[in-house]
Amino acid sequence: VKMAHASKRPPRVTILGPPGSGKTTLIPYILEGGKHAGMLEYVKAGKRYHEEQKRRGSAHEVTHPAWDSDGYLPFLTDLFEDISRSGKGWLLEKGPRLMEHYVPWKEAGIFPDRVVVLDCDPEELVAWARCRLQDSVTGQSYNTQGNMPEDPAILARLAQRAEDVDQETIRTRIQNFERVNYPVLSLY
Repeated sequence: VKMAHASKRPPRVTILGPPGSGKTTLIPYILEGGKHAGMLEYVKAGKRYHEEQKRRGSAHEVTHPAWDSDGYLPFLTDLFEDISRSGKGWLLEKGPRLMEHYVPWKEAGIFPDRVVVLDCDPEELVAWARCRLQDSVTGQSYNTQGNMPEDPAILARLAQRAEDVDQETIRTRIQNFERVNYPVLSLY
């Protein structure tokens, strides 16, 4: 965890980690625990952008919002300004993923005070991801090795994500995360 600058405002936090590292498990603890409980808004930026595009009825289909330079960054800028005006800080899952996105995000004011990086043994991640299940309604992830819902209705909806079935696919996703994200981490 690194501090970009000290401030009395609620913190701005980015959480990063390879697939299966525990981001989804850890995020509720960050949002609900400690001295900043209730003061952070959770932002999964790409998902929020896609939801906004759907709400507006945009015919423009974006497969990866970071590449939509005309709409994505202005959307994020407005989103984070709205969060700041509300008096809250934010918890951003992932953040700028490519070196060329880092500077525009920073110049737009989307820069964390703290960065949480989850670093895990890749083979443990492969084993953990193979046990991951997802709720088809909420998108919430669970794991048969410990984090399972008690509600029978939720249990009935759980399914393994396609990208978690094959071990080589999981390893490739982890390698892609390291290749793309580690250079960006050096800039924080």
